[in-house]
Amino acid sequence: MRLIDADKLPATCTVSVANGNIETTGWISAERINEAPTVEAIPVEWIYENAGKYFSGLEVLHLYKMIEDWENSNG
Repeated sequence: MRLIDADKLPATCTVSVANGNIETTGWISAERINEAPTVEAIPVEWIYENAGKYFSGLEVLHLYKMIEDWENSNG
């Protein structure tokens, strides 16, 4: 898996006119996505699977709560 910062990819905008309606569509080419720089990140699934190796008891619960709070605030 390769993680990228999608917010740094500018969309290419296309405009079309059909039946008198103007329609715009934003898209990013596969080439631009493949060339995007990666970000350093730890998959959340890995944290859930391995938290017990590094933390115990309440520490694990606090870690899970922190991840849950982050997910709730970031959609």
